Order: sequence, then C-alpha cells, then structure tokens
Amino acid sequence: MENNAKTFLIPNDLCRRAGMGASWRPMNEIVVFPYEKRSVKQKDQPTSFASNAPVSIFHIRRSVILFHPILRKLVNESNGVFLTLQASFKTKPSDLKMEILSISRQYRSIIRACLENLQDEVIKEVQEMTENGWFVSHFTDLLHHSGRLSSLEKEVEGFSADKLRESFILDYGTTLVGHKSLWQVGLSYLDHCPKDGLPTIQLLLPRISFDSEAKVHKLIREAISRGLKNVAQSICKVQGMRSLSRGRLGNALTWALKSQDGPFTSYLADKYLKQYISSGELNNTDLLDNLGSSMLASDRLIFLGKYNEFHKLYQEGEYKECGHLLIALMVSKIVPKFFWPVLLSEAIPLLESEEIVFSANDTFTVLHCLEEKEEIPELSDKISILRLAAARNLSRALMYEAQCENLV
Repeated sequence: MENNAKTFLIPNDLCRRAGMGASWRPMNEIVVFPYEKRSVKQKDQPTSFASNAPVSIFHIRRSVILFHPILRKLVNESNGVFLTLQASFKTKPSDLKMEILSISRQYRSIIRACLENLQDEVIKEVQEMTENGWFVSHFTDLLHHSGRLSSLEKEVEGFSADKLRESFILDYGTTLVGHKSLWQVGLSYLDHCPKDGLPTIQLLLPRISFDSEAKVHKLIREAISRGLKNVAQSICKVQGMRSLSRGRLGNALTWALKSQDGPFTSYLADKYLKQYISSGELNNTDLLDNLGSSMLASDRLIFLGKYNEFHKLYQEGEYKECGHLLIALMVSKIVPKFFWPVLLSEAIPLLESEEIVFSANDTFTVLHCLEEKEEIPELSDKISILRLAAARNLSRALMYEAQCENLV
C-alpha cells in the first residue's frame, strides 16, 4: 500500500492549465483564485478563462470544532489544568499517583460541564467533525507524566515518549494559535514543547493577524518575554508600514524606532524632510522634540532631529546657538543631497541679521558649501543672494573680530 502512495502538489501544472491558482496563508489556510501565466511580450487581451461570472477568491480551511463558542470553555479550562500539571511535575510531587489522579478528575469535570451545555444541533456538528486533537493531546500528556509511555520505549524500537507527547501538544497548540482570541492559549502549549516549541512560535507570531494596536502590543510582549527580539522588531516594522500606508507619518516613525530598523527609519526621515520642502512646516514636532537617544537609529534621523532643534532655537530667538548648529550640520556630512538648497537658504536671514551671528570662519564654511553644491538646479536662483549676504557678513565679522583683538 505504501509503495503505491503518491504525492500531489497543489497547485500543480494541471491546475494552472485549468486556470486555477492557490497559495498558502498563515494558520493552515489555503487561498484559491483564478490564474493565467502571462509574459511581458504577450498582448493585453481577455484571458481564455474569462466568463460572465464574477471573479472570486476563496479561503479554504478545515473546520475546528474547538472554536465553537460553547466548546471554548473546554479549551480555556483545560489549559489551566494542563499548565498546573506541567508546573507540579517541575517540583517533582511526592505522591505521583495521587497527583495524576487529581489532574484526570479535573479533566473529567471540565468535559462533564461542557457536555451539559451542549445543545442538540451542536452535538450533531460534533458527531460530524473530529475533536481537533484536544483529547489525544491531554491524554498523551497524562500518560507521559505518569510514566506509562516510558515502558513502550523498551518494547518498541525507535519509539520516543518525549517525541510522541511533543508532536501532539505541538499540533494542538498550533491549531489554537490560528484563532483570533485563543492564540495566547495556544502559545502556552507550545511553550511546553522543549524541542520545536520556540521555533514554531518564532514562525507563527508574525503571522497572527491583528486588528488593533492593543493586540500588536500583546504580540510584542509575548515575543520579548520569550527572547524573540527579532520577531518583535519585525512586527513593529509591519505596523510601521501599515501606519505609513494610512498617511500617519508620526505613528509610522514611532513604530520604526521600536523596530530599530535603520533603513526604514531613514526612509521616514526623508519623508519628513520632503514634506517640509513642499509645505514649509515640520509635522509631529512633539515627537521630534523627544527623540533623545532614539535618533541614533540612523544618520538621517540624527539630521532630522538636529534640524528640528535648529527650528526651535530660531523661533525662540536664539540666533547665535542657531547659527552654530547650522554650521555644524553643514560640515557633518549627513545632509541629504536633496535638502542642501533648503539648508543653505536657512543661512540667508542669519547672514543678514543685525546681530553678527556667523564668524568669519563660519562665513567661509557657508561659501565653501555653496561652491561645492552650486551645480544643484534648485540653488541657481539663490546663489547670487547667498554670495552677496556672505560678503556683507564677512566684512562685518572681520571688522568686529579686528576690534576685539585691539581691545585685548
């Protein structure tokens, strides 16, 4: 029988020729949709599979009776007993037999309580479906802890009680993780699979769907509590991309900082700067004011944070400090190429200020940067203004510095 067994890959070439495609989604779900392979050279014309019927995408998954509202009590209550059993055997109880008997009675009480609440139509549904691993997982776990499975290791070659128990618990936990409100219960089962539990959690956590930021924070906490920092960062980045697609730039930057993703953070910082070029205003200044050490995530974010500080100083009338910061930014080598016209333009009012803001050396720095960047098209109408303002400020600065030297 086994020699005649065949493996069919779905979707295969036959499916594709018939105009059908399929793809796996997270949590044992498969998506079936119309498909036709096209190449760049083919003409854009209606497919041979076109019909008057509307095109649909079907999500197919096996029925899980444990997800029925009435049987949710069975899942939640038995989870508490399961965790109690794992904890008690870590402390090595003195009377093993009595401990196992007590646990088994608790399981029986839970089953009895659930059966009393079942209605006739639900009983019919249960008869038509499997119990999705609840019984075999908990029963095997009881047998394992009672030592009954260990005796089979001597009788059956290649048999491992630990592997058998873990395979059932792993499958049951994975099933529960696929439910929108039982996923944390499922994680608690996977936590007690010594070999494959953590790698499975690492794969499943990023694939759990979330519809609110509260659930996102729960996912992140679960990942961090298990030492899965990379998973937490991945979830943060996905949330950041979602916020960006909704136009919530400040929220996207917050998630990017949590993800510690340098390239993504730089991308968002560029968004802020380009938005400033088009509108003349920096948005989410409260967030930028409180970046602190978080701005070290990327050079571009450092520039954005310091440029925001420059604006704040300018609004407060701290022109000297403002000028020092502007010069520091010019020589920092972290200025985006597209932002040089704006940065050099910011120097014009400071050069023409009644109070001497820039020293002679600072003025030479501005002229040097202007000479290096004068080929940028956006600077063409500002070059003459900048040179004139720099020349005036240079003469004033030299005279002032000479007078200061004579006084000394």
